[in-house]
Amino acid sequence: MNKINVADPGIKGINLRTNDVSEAEIKSCRICGSYKLERALEVQSNPNIYFTRCTDCRITQCSCLPKKAFIENLYNEKQNLLSKTEVNVGDRLGHAASHIAKNLYRQLNNRDRLLNTKVIHVLDFGGGTGQLSIEILKKLRKLLGNIQFELNICDYSKPELKKNIIGIKTKSYRTLSDLPELATFDICIASSILEHVTDPINDLFIIISKINRDGIIYMRTPWIIPLAALLKRIKIKIDTLYPIHLYDMGGDFYEGKVLRKLINRNYKIVMSRTSFINASPSKQFITYILSAILKMPTYIFGIKWPFCGGWEVIFKIL
Repeated sequence: MNKINVADPGIKGINLRTNDVSEAEIKSCRICGSYKLERALEVQSNPNIYFTRCTDCRITQCSCLPKKAFIENLYNEKQNLLSKTEVNVGDRLGHAASHIAKNLYRQLNNRDRLLNTKVIHVLDFGGGTGQLSIEILKKLRKLLGNIQFELNICDYSKPELKKNIIGIKTKSYRTLSDLPELATFDICIASSILEHVTDPINDLFIIISKINRDGIIYMRTPWIIPLAALLKRIKIKIDTLYPIHLYDMGGDFYEGKVLRKLINRNYKIVMSRTSFINASPSKQFITYILSAILKMPTYIFGIKWPFCGGWEVIFKIL
């Protein structure tokens, strides 16, 4: 069977051994508790692991989570496979930062309270060294008029951060639980992270609880399983990046009624669209063109077209 990687060019999923798996086969949705699960795509046969879709909250999740020790090894500084994702984004870092900054600016430009504050507090969840978020804030400073930012990066590897960045003060934390109890933020950037964590809904709850009123949350996640299942029928296999990716979250999940009921806070979705193309047109030209073609129908059909590879949203807290 042919195998291609359009989910995240440059990194690959790996097969888990039986002793790497932490739990029995999933019986109910980890997000909403529903028993209405539909098998979506087999990942590996020994042990048997597959992705299953909840028909209530519409999230897709792996049937078995890796053990905690395996995950810690995956994330540690010496063998951090996810760092390759940042390298891949680095190929188009300027494009990614410009795209996200532009969309954040559209929401911030009319927020008088935020623009009149001395410092805008930003949370970057899962941002690694903060390379992307720092570039985003640099571009926002140019658009907003040199506003001061405090950037709090929360990443499992707790990397060394850049210091002495004009207009940007940085702090580093290992987990969301390590954040100061009374800390609140005006902006959260959670780009390509919720699919990696074992309990994304709990992390989302924590994030939303710490965002100030009129604050905004940017999230980007893969929506690759529907495409992978479709192509499998014609003997083309897409690397889903399991166990690096444990969840698949598309527009139907973010815009669904169940998620709104689960989140105990009022919010408005001010942007919901297919995510920007992650591949470099110069280094992954074929992947870039294929991604562009697959994303085009979403501009007509929206979330009814699940074959776009990824989704991005901005929540505004009311």
